[in-house]
Amino acid sequence: MSALTWKIEADQIPACRPHFRLKGNELYFLISKRPFAVLDEVEKKVWSSIDGKTTVEDLAAVEPRSKGVLARFHEREMIEFLPSRLPLNRTKVLIIEPHMDDAILSVGGLMWKKRYDCEFHVASVTGVSNFTSYHRIDRDYFNLETVTRLRREESDLVMAVVGGTHEVLDKKDSPLRYQGGEWTLDWFKKNRRSVSAYVNHSVSDREVHAWKETVLECIKRSDHAELWIPLGIGTSADHELTRNACLWALQENAELLSGRKICFYHEVPYSSNFSWHIDELYETLDGLGAKLSRQDYDISEHLDIKQRLISIYASQFKMSYMAPKVEASARLLGARSGGLVER
Repeated sequence: MSALTWKIEADQIPACRPHFRLKGNELYFLISKRPFAVLDEVEKKVWSSIDGKTTVEDLAAVEPRSKGVLARFHEREMIEFLPSRLPLNRTKVLIIEPHMDDAILSVGGLMWKKRYDCEFHVASVTGVSNFTSYHRIDRDYFNLETVTRLRREESDLVMAVVGGTHEVLDKKDSPLRYQGGEWTLDWFKKNRRSVSAYVNHSVSDREVHAWKETVLECIKRSDHAELWIPLGIGTSADHELTRNACLWALQENAELLSGRKICFYHEVPYSSNFSWHIDELYETLDGLGAKLSRQDYDISEHLDIKQRLISIYASQFKMSYMAPKVEASARLLGARSGGLVER
């Protein structure tokens, strides 16, 4: 991930990332037992004053050294800056995503690029989850309420940075549909392969129908000029469910199409992992009578900020793992133009 130089403006609003807890002068990341940072008294004062509402200018009135402290916090990915003012009458765009991170992974560069023209609202179909990257290293961090709240706070913060909003719908992600309730580390170790298999199971019409009702209510109560839904690339049951539920809802309620622009977005990183599947999906949709037009958006100038936005989902992955995959997807989709593309 390339270094991102951020220009701090007086009217920006600092907001802490939700992963940190302060004990004395020590700041800890999630359940780590080693401090992420040791704050001096000025830094502690500034950290404790950040509330997601107070501007840089107002913080500086209380602590004149705060701007330098905020710059260090931002460089270390401890805080983000939110815009305090945005243009009125932006085009309203509803993005339906399977999980709480798919929209930014897939079209985060475009959302940043068009943030002054479009007011993005992201609806996460799976609003309940116990998944974090701790699963991969056998750490006991499965509390459903804690993880769900953390993941929602990550998405809320990301959308605030791009001047948009976020909501969660009522579905559980696939691991929790396989086994609900509170997991133990011992249970997960014994069942991880079964869980993994279920994440990629072939979905049933009954599942699609249940999800259709959920996304239908979301679309009905929206007044957005554009609706973006996932193309359904790859083997994830939740991505397939989301796409099919959206299409089924729109097919049965044609009035929802009136005056709306409907777009498929190409999921990242699946667009590089399953590049062959893209052509299959195009052919299938074409065979069903869909008339598709491709819109490629060059995000070469925005890749750094996209990676920054993705890094806010720090409960889900390390950027050393995800950043190359995101760039590889952008290069693959931009192969014709030679740029970095979201589609």
